Amino acid sequence: MYFYEICHSLRVAERVAVPLRSVRRGSRVKGWASNSELVKARAAAKFWLGVWHECDRPRSGVVNELRVYTKRRFAKELRKHRSSLKRETVSKIIENPNLVWKLRARPVESTGQNASDIDEEYG
Repeated sequence: MYFYEICHSLRVAERVAVPLRSVRRGSRVKGWASNSELVKARAAAKFWLGVWHECDRPRSGVVNELRVYTKRRFAKELRKHRSSLKRETVSKIIENPNLVWKLRARPVESTGQNASDIDEEYG
C-alpha cells in the first residue's frame, strides 16, 4: 500500500510541476508523435525543468545538470528530426520536380478589384 501511495504522489507531482500549455499552430513540428525518441526527450526535459523550478532555479548542482542535459538531448533529437524531414522533402522534389511549385504555392489575397479597375487607376 505504501508503494502505491508514493507512486501516486509522484504522478501528481509530475502533473503539477509540468503544466500543460497550448502550442501555437505555426510552431508545431510535423511527425511529432511518430518519433518516439523525440517524445521521450521532450517529456524528460519538461519534467526536469519543472523540478528545477520547484527547487528555486539553482545555478549549480545535480538538478541543474540534469535540466541542462535533458534540454540538450531534446534539442539534439529535434535537430535530427527536422533534418530528416528536410531530407524527405528534398527526395520527394528530386523524384517529382513539379512538386516544388505545390510546396511553395501560397494563396494570394484578393483586393476586391479586377484588372480593368487597376488599369484605370494607374493609367
